[in-house]
Amino acid sequence: MSVAKTAKISGKAAAICLCAIMALSTAACNKESGGSGGPGGSVDVAVGTTYGTEKVLKTAEEFPNQGETLKVEACRGEIEGGQIIITAIGDVSEYNAEVVGALRSASGGIFPATGIAIYAEKYIEVKTIYDTNNSPPTGLYPDALLPIEKAVEYGENSIKAGEKQGIYVAFDVPRDQDPGLYTGEIAVTLSGRKFSVPVELTVRKPVVSEETHTKSYFNLGFTLYLGEHDSTQAMWRKYAEKLISYRIMPSVVLNAVTATEECMDRYVDEVADLVVNHGLNTINSPYKTGNDLATFLVKLAKKSMEIDRNLVGLVIVKGPDEPTVASLPSVKTNSEQFNAGIKKAKEDVAKLSGTSTLKGEIVASIDKIPNIITLGYNRSEVTDSANIDTYCPWYDKYDSAESRALYDDQAEKGRWWYGCNFPRMPFPTYHTEDTLVSARSVGWMMSEYDIIGNLYWSATVYARWNGSNYQYIDDIYSDTAAHFWNANGDGYLFYPGGQYGIYGPIGSLRLEAIRDGIEDNELWYALNSAYAAAGSSADDIQRLVSNLFYSGTRVKYDGVSGSFAAARKSLIDLVEMAEGKPGLMITGVNDNGKGTVTFNIRAAAGAKVYSGNALLSGSVSGDYVEYELPVSLTGERNILSLRAEKDGEEYSFSFDLGGKMIVYTADDLLNENNRFSDGKATVVAEKEGDRIKLTVGAVSNDSQTVRYDSAVLSSLDSSSRKIRLFIEAEVETPFRFTVKYKGSYRRELYSGTLVAGENVVEIDLGSSGEVEYAEFGFGSGDGEHGQVTVYLGGLAVFGG
Repeated sequence: MSVAKTAKISGKAAAICLCAIMALSTAACNKESGGSGGPGGSVDVAVGTTYGTEKVLKTAEEFPNQGETLKVEACRGEIEGGQIIITAIGDVSEYNAEVVGALRSASGGIFPATGIAIYAEKYIEVKTIYDTNNSPPTGLYPDALLPIEKAVEYGENSIKAGEKQGIYVAFDVPRDQDPGLYTGEIAVTLSGRKFSVPVELTVRKPVVSEETHTKSYFNLGFTLYLGEHDSTQAMWRKYAEKLISYRIMPSVVLNAVTATEECMDRYVDEVADLVVNHGLNTINSPYKTGNDLATFLVKLAKKSMEIDRNLVGLVIVKGPDEPTVASLPSVKTNSEQFNAGIKKAKEDVAKLSGTSTLKGEIVASIDKIPNIITLGYNRSEVTDSANIDTYCPWYDKYDSAESRALYDDQAEKGRWWYGCNFPRMPFPTYHTEDTLVSARSVGWMMSEYDIIGNLYWSATVYARWNGSNYQYIDDIYSDTAAHFWNANGDGYLFYPGGQYGIYGPIGSLRLEAIRDGIEDNELWYALNSAYAAAGSSADDIQRLVSNLFYSGTRVKYDGVSGSFAAARKSLIDLVEMAEGKPGLMITGVNDNGKGTVTFNIRAAAGAKVYSGNALLSGSVSGDYVEYELPVSLTGERNILSLRAEKDGEEYSFSFDLGGKMIVYTADDLLNENNRFSDGKATVVAEKEGDRIKLTVGAVSNDSQTVRYDSAVLSSLDSSSRKIRLFIEAEVETPFRFTVKYKGSYRRELYSGTLVAGENVVEIDLGSSGEVEYAEFGFGSGDGEHGQVTVYLGGLAVFGG
């Protein structure tokens, strides 16, 4: 269930809830530690658990309750969290939570209590929803993560009747932790009585790299000092270190930057220390062009040779921000001055004493420094007039294969992208009311689309923007206007720690999700590296797994935490199999479009590979054996089930391909119950052989859309996962597919371009309700659009 659902609890659900309350009240009596706890000596609460990716509003009536046991699955070398959700039936005068000793495995392994951090979730009120297309609810959203002991110390640990309180539990898994299941408990104290929450931490075998292979630029500054009432370098350093601890890189590492030699020397020393001792992997040069840039790079080169580490290879330059068409001449000037600085830096570094290999690497690195400009690609308005070095578009600009292709030439210096108050849902955002899976998906998409860098304009806007300037706020935690005009939470991911006696920032659920996505990216990095070493590609299986919770760059919002959990488990399973002795890899996924998916599988010679209980036979290819496994989609449930074993190691992989696939022919799609009619354009629909010929009339300054009333589509329900359209176009044709839900709203589910010839268009449905009608769209609302002819060959519906 998504965070947006707040329906009334059914009678059955209420009965289950009551049983849970009674059971937990009994548990409290069995583990009493003092205090009456409420009328009759009982505590009127329900205690449940949920995914670390879920946002449970303070007044939510339902949430994806995983039961009484907190279950978390994590790889070695990563931090992963889960949540305990307390529902107060009556007032809870005080609450607390603490780990009861170490977690232990059946084999005697120990996971120390010091590796478990517990936070009280603080709630931020969202009064206005700016994204009307997806309409999440207003209300109190969990975000700031206050260490539990601080919530107790400052008396912020009570719960009103009818409200919920989330407790976030983070597990920091050492890289040398033995894999296995570790169990223990967390004691939750409510109004003086203790509840035992069982904990199951499953430590998986893969190790998440200590090195972060993605780059980032998250701005520190703006109004940080207004929240902390401290503008010293010591405070700035605290924020920089904290941001890096989330595997996110700060924009600037000094609280004040000038172009003096002294300041440049300080800056070089600061970044060198952060690189060596804290893991900084992106150095944003505050000196952007010309001699200043050249001088800074020479100083950084000297420091590199002093510490025997190429710091110059980590440098980026953040160029002009969101230039308009009118300002493109200044962008061109900036680019020329940037290039001049790069040229001079290369010449000056080459003159430095020494002939080491490192010096040669540094000189080569200078040519690879990107000048990043937050702008999307536009051939007519940008390329010919501004000399853009490195485009940095919004997340939504990578949604389709066609739009992604525009950035193919950016690979040499690395592709970058960004988000801010735009784009909106369903594209990824860091907005308060958006899901945590949305924030986490950025790391997955960066892996799939080979994007190296992620940019965010500010993590510390502790002020109110009034349209022209920033205004001081008394309490960033409670002032709901503490956001940048039309996006809740945009511009701040931290909260000031000063009012809780903490020197430095307090993190947030959103930061946890961003870091978790970066760590997931590292797992994909490991998987792709293993496949590449074997001469294979993980592209197909990555696309299949990721499609569980996003398509293109559109995040799915129905059952998103559960879908994400399934995708992440699949990812970990794939890494284990590829890195283990069986070396099993899924190297190809070939869908014939009509009910059969064939998997190409590779395993190490000598491994045994099973599909279900059937031993597969394959053909030897060098050190590997190749297999081909067709899987039919005609069953009520269709599962890819693999098991591989070699030399005492055994791994398994199970992937749900969904429910039955039903194919509808042209005859099914054009009859008295399924018909096309004029929308914003005239349409003629007629059978031509085994296809439907659609002729869509020309329009002027209007949307070129036609309406499709379909019994096939209206029969779709929440069990329908996606549809697949088979369309042939005479010429390259823009195409949109929109549905109108009964009693609800219209939603565009697909936007792309049909190529000349045959096209297979996959459209994710979600479970938003019964479809009233659909629209096929071909032209925008502007300009002249001539007649369009396409041929619809059929439609396939996939069960959930």
